[in-house]
Amino acid sequence: EKFEESTFDSIDARLARVLVRRARAGERPIMATQQSLAVELGTAREVVSRTLSRWKREGLVTTGRGTLALLDPAALEKICGEV
Repeated sequence: EKFEESTFDSIDARLARVLVRRARAGERPIMATQQSLAVELGTAREVVSRTLSRWKREGLVTTGRGTLALLDPAALEKICGEV
């Protein structure tokens, strides 16, 4: 991850970018805990949890124990600016 990305992008964009890249690499479902994503992004687990909960309500992702699936990859690509 480039310094500019981690410094200036919103947590939504940074989290979406990580999930989209992992899904594009063939990781389905994505094997990650909220804590491991928080560490990777340099933020608190609660921030990741709130973001994923919102996305779940919006129908963008589904979550399980240590797994995530992207239900609407196109919407997440828009969030991270990788359209």
